[in-house]
Amino acid sequence: MANLCPWCGKNLEKRYIDLGSSIRMACGKCGFKIKDFPKPEKPKEEPKSDALEVLPRELPEATQTPSWHFVLGAIILILVIAVIVKVFLV
Repeated sequence: MANLCPWCGKNLEKRYIDLGSSIRMACGKCGFKIKDFPKPEKPKEEPKSDALEVLPRELPEATQTPSWHFVLGAIILILVIAVIVKVFLV
């Protein structure tokens, strides 16, 4: 069975009209109001804040450690020079 307009009796061509606060379904030929629908609400967007949050910078704890490889290298260099001097001068 075909959908017929209850007012004009012709084939029902649905037309949707935006009324601002609601949406109306009407016949496309005669304009008879069939049904009103409430307009769906748009989801509210949270306003974006322009403020920046500044956090203190976390610094790793640094301890003073002597660089032993330089100390050991200097000791070995002094010993090598002492050995070379003993070999060539004695």
